[in-house]
Amino acid sequence: EEVRRVLATQGRRVRELLEQLKAVLVEAANKLLAEEVMTGEDLKALLAQTHKQSLLQPAHDSH
Repeated sequence: EEVRRVLATQGRRVRELLEQLKAVLVEAANKLLAEEVMTGEDLKALLAQTHKQSLLQPAHDSH
């Protein structure tokens, strides 16, 4: 029972994280489809851009 609870909790955390990073993942996928290459700097730039955008959006209360 404890294992199921931990797996369910972690599964929710993973889904939330993927949802938060969805824009970055889509943009990275599009860049890879177009150029077939992405540097670490490219990915850092995407993450920084998304982080700045998330700071401008109101926080969602998950409680």
